[in-house]
Amino acid sequence: MVFSAGFFVINKNYNNKRYLYDFGKGDRNKVSFCIEWNVLIIEIFDDKGKKHELTSEIDGHGPYFAFLDIINRDDGLYISFILDEEEQEVVVSKRKVDFKFDYENSVYGASSERNMGATFIDIMSMTREGVLPIDGKLQLYSYYKTLISGEIDSLLYEDHEYLVSSPNSNFLVQANEGEKPHYIKWRSCSDILEYIKMDNRVPGKDLGQPIGAVRGLGKDDVSK
Repeated sequence: MVFSAGFFVINKNYNNKRYLYDFGKGDRNKVSFCIEWNVLIIEIFDDKGKKHELTSEIDGHGPYFAFLDIINRDDGLYISFILDEEEQEVVVSKRKVDFKFDYENSVYGASSERNMGATFIDIMSMTREGVLPIDGKLQLYSYYKTLISGEIDSLLYEDHEYLVSSPNSNFLVQANEGEKPHYIKWRSCSDILEYIKMDNRVPGKDLGQPIGAVRGLGKDDVSK
């Protein structure tokens, strides 16, 4: 499977793990995308419950483009984590596993327990089954670059706001008005960075429209 995301991190100095994206539940076939004290962390639990962890330090607020590749092969499990075109870490397990990506239990903006959310701005996010060839990865990165080259459509997640997968659909949803992320259109990346660095940052609810449903969870879909 492939997961990619373009985002800005508002708070990156958490002293415990906070979740941007979480797929699955329990300790099998689970992928968590977290941040803790200036480090992006990807935790993967395979079908046997074995934990694989990949990390990358960050020194700014973004924008960042993250790309996670998980490939089941006859000779084992291959995991690659790319951040802004640079491969950060690779994990290769010689033991063959039967990892299954859990689309049906997915959360954007919090953990699978619906808590411990990070504060961040999501520009794009995509999940895809199978393997993405190198030219596909380059096209995806090029698409991301076009998204941040002018006006930017985004979802702003405060630490209590999140979306969850909707059964039998490719939608992420949130029924609780107070827990919906907010759609915001920015003039440029510079405006986003200025907003992040404000001493008294205006909450998302005072800037944009609350969003209760977003298409883009599932095979070959982009969330904006």
